[in-house]
Amino acid sequence: MELVHPSFRMFLEHICKICKLGLMLLLIIFVRMIPEERKIKCAKLLRRIFEVLFTHYRLSRMTLFHILNFIERKLTISIRRVREYTQKYHSECEEDTSRWSNELPEDIMQNVLQRLCLSDFFRCCAVCVSWQANVDMAISSKSFRPIPELPWLMLCSHPFSTKDNCFLSLTDDQKFICKSAPTYTMKRGDCVGSIDGWLIMADSVLWRPEGFMKPWSFYLYNHQSSTFSINFFFLNPLSGARVMLPSSKSTLPCHCSNGPGFSIVKVAASSVPTSQDCYVVSLCISGHLAFGRPNDKSWTLIDQAEARGLIFCDIEIIDGKIYAATTEASKFLMVFDVQYGNGPPSCRAERLVMLEPSPVPNMFRDIRRTNGVESHTNFEVISLAKNSASEELFMIFCRANFVLEVGQFPWHVIFGGDFVSPPQIQAFQVFKMEWKINGPQWVEVLDLGDEILFVSLGGNKMISTSNCLNYNGLSDKTFQRNCIYFAYHTPCLTLPLEGRSFGVFSLTNRSIKRVTFAEEHSFTQLYSRPVWFTPNPW
Repeated sequence: MELVHPSFRMFLEHICKICKLGLMLLLIIFVRMIPEERKIKCAKLLRRIFEVLFTHYRLSRMTLFHILNFIERKLTISIRRVREYTQKYHSECEEDTSRWSNELPEDIMQNVLQRLCLSDFFRCCAVCVSWQANVDMAISSKSFRPIPELPWLMLCSHPFSTKDNCFLSLTDDQKFICKSAPTYTMKRGDCVGSIDGWLIMADSVLWRPEGFMKPWSFYLYNHQSSTFSINFFFLNPLSGARVMLPSSKSTLPCHCSNGPGFSIVKVAASSVPTSQDCYVVSLCISGHLAFGRPNDKSWTLIDQAEARGLIFCDIEIIDGKIYAATTEASKFLMVFDVQYGNGPPSCRAERLVMLEPSPVPNMFRDIRRTNGVESHTNFEVISLAKNSASEELFMIFCRANFVLEVGQFPWHVIFGGDFVSPPQIQAFQVFKMEWKINGPQWVEVLDLGDEILFVSLGGNKMISTSNCLNYNGLSDKTFQRNCIYFAYHTPCLTLPLEGRSFGVFSLTNRSIKRVTFAEEHSFTQLYSRPVWFTPNPW
């Protein structure tokens, strides 16, 4: 017998719905009455509070994981010793069949390793101790390189996410398989770029336990005079090697406030950090540029007269020169020639004007405003890419549709966007810079040949399919030629699963195929700035 009549329960449900709608309406009215400046101040305060709380949670969780890992290692050692002891009592036949991996000749093992990619190296390490020793010897001696491999995709955790940084690797069936971040340093930092086997990391005080000795005096109230800093460095996640870059104090060289959200959005490198000619250029969220070399004490701001007033959106380094793009990259590029001598570094600026006709991106067009939302259709964003082998420069138009919330609480200050519907990729256009008699000109590329273009907010890469597909035994059907692999992820509160836009765009038939994910990997958590990364142990 029911204690509450069904009709009365339904009446209570209707009352609850009406109360929820009333509270939402009152909240909307209250938010609209608050001045915009006050909204932004409240949002900034909420962001700082959330960052402190989430970082404390992540560090506590990480400490617990370290304790559990320590216990797991001790249990593993104990189990292995018990297993070794019990193996003595196995039959002679079983012992003979179990020693086949240990008795494999070293020269045969080396021949096998020469035909494997880096991912297969790690699989070999899991077979037995002797195989792991052979793999370690091959990597340390640098006697041969693993065969070329398609890039992995690194996902950096959003400051409010409970997930750690991770790698995603494409498999034969066009699915992303998750690989956990191999080092502790990677799990607490943000990736702002990559080159060959090196990641360019930003390690904020927010991710370091020593920053929480006095949590209530830390950045929350007096952030202008705090000792807040971000350490930038190269990191090889496979070998664990690190090369330091100039750190950033409470303000960047361009006097933009760092804040906990990492104002540096991208860092490009001229070469791997082990090269003597290596230097990097950074792009901050306000569109300013600065450069420096490994182990420099400070960044050098690019503040030439030709570049003043320009807001840059992307950067690449080709043949030692910085190519910087604005939203008018189809008309001109800024080229900065950085020179290091005995004295302070110098930088010479040049405006590279493109010949007509030049492609025109569709920016800030097709905007419709209704009921407090803005619908943007066919919005195009410009980015740059380079072919490392041929030293050629490419310009990419990425077209997307999205819906923004306007006139409400500024959620973009906290989560990075006010998206009602996050950006969904619609199409790409690729242009190549070719030098004519009178100067450079953008020429549309309709066929990439044997190249595959990998595009993301953290940087673009162009990989030769002839090297990767043939060596790895992957067919052209698995990785279609003349295609662009794209990976964008935008935090969205209303539709968190729709925030990712990963797929393959065919330049041949102008179609998009969405890439699926392994079932065990959930994307309900927040991520930001995917970065393509080519694994290399050196």
